[in-house]
Amino acid sequence: MKAVSTQGEDTICAIASPRGRAARGIVRLSGDHAAEVASQCLDKPVSAETFVMQPAEFRLPDTGPFPVTVYVMRAPRSYTREDVVEIHAPGSPPLLAAIMAELCRHGARLAEPGEFTKRAFLNGRIDLAQAEAVLALIRARSDDEERLALSALGGNLSNEVKAIRAKLMELVVDMEAGLDFHEDEAVFATAERQKQEVAEAASAIRALLDASAARSVYREEVLTVIYGPVNAGKSSLFNMLVGAQKAIVHETPGTTRDTLEAAVKIGPVSFLFVDTAGVRKPAETIEEMAVARSKRFAREAEVTLFVVDASEPLSSDTEALYEEVRQQPHIVVLNKADLPLAVDRKGWLERFCDARVVEVSAERNSGRLALEDALVEAVEGGEVDLSTMRFYLAGRQRRLLEEALDALARAGLAAGNVAQTGGAEEIVALELREAVEALGRITGEDYVADLLDEVFSRFCLGK
Repeated sequence: MKAVSTQGEDTICAIASPRGRAARGIVRLSGDHAAEVASQCLDKPVSAETFVMQPAEFRLPDTGPFPVTVYVMRAPRSYTREDVVEIHAPGSPPLLAAIMAELCRHGARLAEPGEFTKRAFLNGRIDLAQAEAVLALIRARSDDEERLALSALGGNLSNEVKAIRAKLMELVVDMEAGLDFHEDEAVFATAERQKQEVAEAASAIRALLDASAARSVYREEVLTVIYGPVNAGKSSLFNMLVGAQKAIVHETPGTTRDTLEAAVKIGPVSFLFVDTAGVRKPAETIEEMAVARSKRFAREAEVTLFVVDASEPLSSDTEALYEEVRQQPHIVVLNKADLPLAVDRKGWLERFCDARVVEVSAERNSGRLALEDALVEAVEGGEVDLSTMRFYLAGRQRRLLEEALDALARAGLAAGNVAQTGGAEEIVALELREAVEALGRITGEDYVADLLDEVFSRFCLGK
């Protein structure tokens, strides 16, 4: 489904500046009658030209006129491809609210969350991946996140997805043409071509996934995973950092079976702490699942807190476990430091010479401040680095890429059967259609109303 123009719909308005008092606040209107509605509230008509700034006075029923600056962007050369008018006024929240009420009294209505960006998408100004990049840019908390969001807003992700989709669509068209002329024995896409192009598309999608950040752009916290062997005190450390007894703590190894999560703000940085099951050779299926989940979280972590029982000698299993995370941003936490150390501090530092090492006693709540300082330093010091990432995928985008990859895997198997035994090409074409549709939903070339609700419900008003 292609984007459908919203031209002719009602005029929307919203406060487009951040909440709170400021020197300047912005009220934005968009729609065919934006200039007409604004003109009824001003001492002079809004200019008929585009990209114009004009001084004016805004009139309210219960107060005298006050000076504002009006910016005019005429369709289609505006963000929404509709007439857009911005009224810049003193940034007093009650005053901005009064301006909004007066505009609505003259025919505008309050915009829904994300409705300006939604109109930009529906009018063909941006695609759906770029619309999500707008939200990513708003929520960016670092230079790297801002860079990745701007890259997506510029169309880098969209262009790669569209290129993969176009090649697959060409293959599907040729295959279905061959099916239509099957009795004439016309071959439009050989089995070898099918296998090769499916493999190329799958490789391109895997490259997109590999070149993207592991977490969703819409989570603002730094994913911090508490990881290590059993009985190292991970759950006690989680409780200490969270400031509540959320995790069950017991001396029996393997007490933690599932992950627990809690968001905590430390100084200027928000962290999402994840308590994971201790890693050892699983004794049962449930524990095996818990260990696999722990390892997955460790791979996706932005910072890993590798917890060691400092009162016990370092085992070969723990050393092997440490090798899994030592190339990632991490902090070694020597827990149970209130007990006699199995190795003196110098020995521990020599063993973990490449890492930040912090001594704590989670049970006695000591060493917490030092650990919090180390976490903030790791983030602000640049150790949590996204600079090698090319794309920042929203959870929805990652899910659709994985769906397309699964469909291509099935298509590849079916294409192999066609080559070997002359199987039905209809199955290959069907699976390719699934992949094409999944890719189309990333950029909005195939969309339904529920999909738009999923994307734009996360936006704030005025965007």
